[in-house]
Amino acid sequence: MAYELQLLLPKDTAKASPLNVELELQPGIITGVRFRFPRGCMYLVGGRIMFQSKQLYPINADYWFISNNETIVFEPDTLIDKAPYTLTLEGYNTDDTYQHALYLEIDMDFLDAQLFTTEDFMSRFMLSSFLPGVGQ
Repeated sequence: MAYELQLLLPKDTAKASPLNVELELQPGIITGVRFRFPRGCMYLVGGRIMFQSKQLYPINADYWFISNNETIVFEPDTLIDKAPYTLTLEGYNTDDTYQHALYLEIDMDFLDAQLFTTEDFMSRFMLSSFLPGVGQ
């Protein structure tokens, strides 16, 4: 299942006061992320994804995706299993002339909470499950 989200950013939207839009999810695993910066952003627009008030992507704290005419694509296999299941797309636009937009697409494999536990996820996707003696 794919979710899509757009965030419109007026000119002079400060990094210190980013705008945001929320996306309600179902429990599952984020299997793909496509973060699109249209042509014209000229590296003046930044975006990041938050989950439960913590930065989820990019993974290094206090960093932002910044680009121009590019789609940043990655496959994180991130487990979302604790309510509320809400992602927040935050963005800023330091362009003093034009508004811009960020576009986000999220691919998910949904979980049946009764059939799939955090332990199942760890055994399927964590590196320690592939290396003998690691994480045991």
